[in-house]
Amino acid sequence: MRSILVRIKSGRSEGLLGLYGRIVDGSTPDDTIKNSLTFERIDPTVNFVWIDDPAPGIPLNSFAAVWEGYVEIPRAGRYLFFLEADDGARLYIDGSIIIDLWSNRDPRRVFSDWLELSEGPHKVRIEYYNEGSFGKIGFGWSWEKGYYEIIPSRYLYTLPSRSIIVTGIPKTYKVILIAEGETREAIFKGGLALIPLGSREKPIEGIIKVFDEDNNPLYISPYIEILPGDVFSLEMM
Repeated sequence: MRSILVRIKSGRSEGLLGLYGRIVDGSTPDDTIKNSLTFERIDPTVNFVWIDDPAPGIPLNSFAAVWEGYVEIPRAGRYLFFLEADDGARLYIDGSIIIDLWSNRDPRRVFSDWLELSEGPHKVRIEYYNEGSFGKIGFGWSWEKGYYEIIPSRYLYTLPSRSIIVTGIPKTYKVILIAEGETREAIFKGGLALIPLGSREKPIEGIIKVFDEDNNPLYISPYIEILPGDVFSLEMM
């Protein structure tokens, strides 16, 4: 019999992580964003018009939200982003604020400056709050002059984990990852082998090795592309 390693789940979740919270009396939207975001979900896009509560236990007339993740730039070049918001909103790309609309307002589309961006993932964060019986937020872009769109879900993603997971491994075995000149050994939790990747956010190329209880090599992968959050299964054939 021989062993094979099968990727059973990608660490990349399509869409952005949305965090929602109620603005209580005496608190500001910033207070809520900092301390009181109580509901979370993955939102495929940021393109909402609300006339009802945005989430269970979150009232439409007084709430704040944050969306975090990555926007995948399909090719290097100049990009323009926009927010269309009622009421306040901010947009950060790679940690820098590029749109600041932090005040009550009627629905309005506001554009960033043109940004020169490299191909690949860039961190995105949107902060938003609403007061009143109507709420709206849209997040879009343009990379061709005169053409604007809400950013489709295929260009947005979240990495919910900072570890690689390998299933089907007895806890007496050893699992290591060799990547970028480093060797990382898995720790076992609840029958899973977890290889922590720290703050790493982008795909890496590496080799996964599995050793039995006598330290004999049971499986050695070729170089494969790995994302934080990927789940693999070691299977016998």
